[in-house]
Amino acid sequence: MILPVEYSECRQRFIDAALTARLTTYVLPSEAGASGETLSMDTAYIGPDAPKRLLITLSAVHGVEGPAGSGIQSQWLRDHADGKIDLTPDTGVLHIHAANPWGFSHRARTNENNVDLNRNFRDLADVEHLNRDFDEIYDILHPQSPESDVIKQHLAALDAKSDEWGLDRVMNTMSAGQYRHQGALDFGGSEEQWSVTHIKKAVEPYLKTAIDVAIIDFHTGYGDYGETVFLCFNEPSGPAWRRAEEWFGYDTINAKAINPGGEEKTFKRPDYSGVIAAGLHDMTQALERSVTCVVEFGTYPISEYMGDVLRENWAYRGGVRDQREDIVEAFARQFAPLDEAWGQSVLAHGRRILDQAIVGLGKIS
Repeated sequence: MILPVEYSECRQRFIDAALTARLTTYVLPSEAGASGETLSMDTAYIGPDAPKRLLITLSAVHGVEGPAGSGIQSQWLRDHADGKIDLTPDTGVLHIHAANPWGFSHRARTNENNVDLNRNFRDLADVEHLNRDFDEIYDILHPQSPESDVIKQHLAALDAKSDEWGLDRVMNTMSAGQYRHQGALDFGGSEEQWSVTHIKKAVEPYLKTAIDVAIIDFHTGYGDYGETVFLCFNEPSGPAWRRAEEWFGYDTINAKAINPGGEEKTFKRPDYSGVIAAGLHDMTQALERSVTCVVEFGTYPISEYMGDVLRENWAYRGGVRDQREDIVEAFARQFAPLDEAWGQSVLAHGRRILDQAIVGLGKIS
């Protein structure tokens, strides 16, 4: 496979590609992989000890989505080892591989505590009041059976709620983050998770000196098949937003709504809480000089994979996830298709995006 989907193989490719990099491994304690393997978040850094310009990439924040970002990171490292990439002397590149190693190995979006890490990078002292709408659709999103007729009933109820509330409100409620229901979808956690702590630890030495920063976090699920959707987390029309427009294209950065793929209706970007890329942006020295983007690669329309999302969470809540390979595998393939053409498109887009970021950083005076 041009993009392997198993955590262990993806990690080995990343390690093997990092011939010219400074490797650091953070081992996840007390948890094993799906095959009993040791789990870790690994980083590969290339550049000076005290960079002035810095590119940070992340893969597998939502574990099961990891193959795309992992493949892009490994491809870039191989290109660098082959002498195909030129960096200015003051530029550093930090690849954070498998930010959620448990989810990557076990084919889950969440971590070992059912926490969505991309809702966890925030102050968690006073969050229970957030997203009260979630309570109103909790029963719709959490069926008591994985049977097809039950799932269809819940999806029909979700469609009816979209007609009542509007699609924007429903998508915001499902996606923005909730902090009251530990076993439920989109749970942001009650305390900072291991991955967030160690992501901070990995970036802090380089952010002490870097003035101009680009942060790119790779995900899958939104967008047309094999194509990209950019979510920019800079101040709209501010200096960093305009810098992102210059690097990646005006239309790319200024899409007014999220394309969920296929012929489905677009919807307004949710008011995400605790996003890792946004949290890293807030750690930089000069917010107006730090370009921060989540890049999605399209797989299948939400209407095609929402049922699998409900089933996978049902299996987790029922404690039978390890016994329901059929549910877990169907869920995983929605976010990492076993399709060479899709993988080739992801790698081509990924190479272009990182090239654009590096060229953009290099042109800053």
